Amino acid sequence: GVQVVDNSAYFNGASSYLMRPDTEATTFRAGNLTVECEFKCEIIGTHSNDQVLVDNFNSGGWQIALKANGAVYLYLNSPNVTAISSTKSYSDGNWHKLKWTRGGNLNTLYVDGVSVGTYIDQRDFLKKSYVAIGAQVNSRNPLYDFKGWIRNVGYAKQVL
Repeated sequence: GVQVVDNSAYFNGASSYLMRPDTEATTFRAGNLTVECEFKCEIIGTHSNDQVLVDNFNSGGWQIALKANGAVYLYLNSPNVTAISSTKSYSDGNWHKLKWTRGGNLNTLYVDGVSVGTYIDQRDFLKKSYVAIGAQVNSRNPLYDFKGWIRNVGYAKQVL
């Protein structure tokens, strides 16, 4: 399960995750948005699989995750594309702040306040679905469960 440790949620990498029910607040449509969280990996260096931080992966959804090598990325579904990926690994045991913004058609992914890339896309995230933290839940794949700590998860229908 999920444990609270030092004002953060600890995910054990084995079917521990949190979910926010599907509401209009979690359905971004084609508008502006911000999704953010802070994370710290328990596994330092290379992971056996990608690890999901915030998930809205469904037909027409999105996901923010770590690659096996610790790079952060934004994944968009239907059509599937790894829209933005960092070149640096963040599986170093330190806290990192991850933020994705979309203003108009400009998507930007930030880590620790620095842009790691942009992508032009204004797809309509029209399907209501759960927002999950720490795992890929909507299209469940336990191989992508995160092991470590996540805190200060937030999202808004504006660029912050």
